[in-house]
Amino acid sequence: MSALRYYQPSSSLNRLFSHLPHAPYCSDDKTARLKLTKTKALSFPYIQVDTANLKNWLVFDLDHDNPMIWDDESLPPPNFMVVCPTKNTSHLFYAIPGVATSVNSRSAPIQYMKAVYEAMAIRLNADLSYSGPVAKTPGHAWWRTHEFHNKMYDLGELSEYVDLETKPQWSKGPDLDSVSHSRNCTLFEITRFFAYAKVSEARRKSTLAEFEAQVRNYATARNRFKEKGWQNNLAYSEIKATAKSIARWTWDYYRGDSVHRGAMGLDSQIPLPERQSSSALRTAKMKRGKTEVAIRNAVLKAKESGAKISCVSIARLTGLCRQTVASYLNVILKNLNPIISLNDLLNTTNSVKLGVYQIDPIFSEGINISCEASEVVQSEDENDTS
Repeated sequence: MSALRYYQPSSSLNRLFSHLPHAPYCSDDKTARLKLTKTKALSFPYIQVDTANLKNWLVFDLDHDNPMIWDDESLPPPNFMVVCPTKNTSHLFYAIPGVATSVNSRSAPIQYMKAVYEAMAIRLNADLSYSGPVAKTPGHAWWRTHEFHNKMYDLGELSEYVDLETKPQWSKGPDLDSVSHSRNCTLFEITRFFAYAKVSEARRKSTLAEFEAQVRNYATARNRFKEKGWQNNLAYSEIKATAKSIARWTWDYYRGDSVHRGAMGLDSQIPLPERQSSSALRTAKMKRGKTEVAIRNAVLKAKESGAKISCVSIARLTGLCRQTVASYLNVILKNLNPIISLNDLLNTTNSVKLGVYQIDPIFSEGINISCEASEVVQSEDENDTS
């Protein structure tokens, strides 16, 4: 590949050249021991492609011999693929809008970028411990460089190709402290929770074989015990056996997600706005029920102690505001025997200030109290402002 491609505006190599640090680290190995100008640094087989505080590239380090795995996994093509001709290992480069990574930068974009990167790395069976700062220099004579396009991928676009891993809301996660003595047990714990989180969607969209491959890729990516102080990583045969066991058991027997779709057990296929609306109605109903019980208990307690019953006294006993207590007049009246005067109950001389969401004392003029009171019951969020 001609070095002139670095200076052609339409090429990805030109994008790389434009975003290189002013004096990138470089070397003829992975030590990154030299720091030279852009032009000189490009003559070395390894180069720093991102500045210290700005990430313009997602670079994936593939130690296996399948640089086209992105196509096998139905991921979008990288901007370029840099392959070692002797081992067939490779680096894949995806151009992204710059993400600021300094200590003063916003954490949310950084965490989102890391989540997208990790999800893609698992699918690509890439080395999750790779962090640079140098990568194989695209276009260098040592490597075979395949340039595909000059497109820049938005992180949101890349996220559509993968499942972003989040901690399951229904679980505390693996107990790694109890298995820290064993590599196999640690990998088993980590991988089984990954499988639990993914199996429901896998059953809907894919096959057992594809799910097993997904679990195996995850387990392989997590096999980084040597860098954590162990003498060696686990052999691939052990990883494969563990992943197969977890995937098949989870696929056949695990139904934990059926009781962890929120308190209502709503199917994830129901549109999000509809699920939110149903959950909101359920929450409001539960709050009204709890409020009613609290008011009823307060009335009974006041009756037993012989205390005067009014909106003020009930509000004091329950911790609710007077407006909320007033909206439950029908509850209070049902629990009073004999019935007291409505004006005494409202204690209008010093308690409830009338407003749009409050009960007007005019109800005392011969109007059916329980019916009218029920018509002006508002949600707790509207009334309970104390």
